[in-house]
Amino acid sequence: MTLPKAIGLFLLFLGPFCMGYVRAGRIRRTLEASEAMTDLIRFLQNGIETLRVPLPELFGAYENQPLENCGFLPLLRNSGWEAAIEGTDGLFSSKIKAILLSFGKGLGKSDVSHQSDLCRHHLQLLEETLKSEREQGAKDERLSLWLGVTGGLLPVILLI
Repeated sequence: MTLPKAIGLFLLFLGPFCMGYVRAGRIRRTLEASEAMTDLIRFLQNGIETLRVPLPELFGAYENQPLENCGFLPLLRNSGWEAAIEGTDGLFSSKIKAILLSFGKGLGKSDVSHQSDLCRHHLQLLEETLKSEREQGAKDERLSLWLGVTGGLLPVILLI
């Protein structure tokens, strides 16, 4: 086999493999961000129940690297809950996004006990939805990697 042919075969393999790897990484980031939202809601619940701190101060005090990296926290601090959810389009699944938007509509609009109940209720919904999405995400991640490798090997095998 000549060097140019070997390089061509390698490049034929590399394209689909990289696409599968990128898709699997996107699935992983989506799950990480969704799981980070459960931590944020727990943090808000604790701040509302025990510290009784205003929401903008809670938003400013919260730190989470996945939510910082995807741009959610900067949007949350500057533009509010709904703008942050809408501004990170594609980061959350439609089910998670609906739960988060519903949570945001009630946030800061009632007394402490209702706010606490709102956090508790939406946290439960989020965790139930995340359980099924973790299972599906693991399957989709494996499938993306498998299809990438297979899609890369197939033309290489056919051309050898």
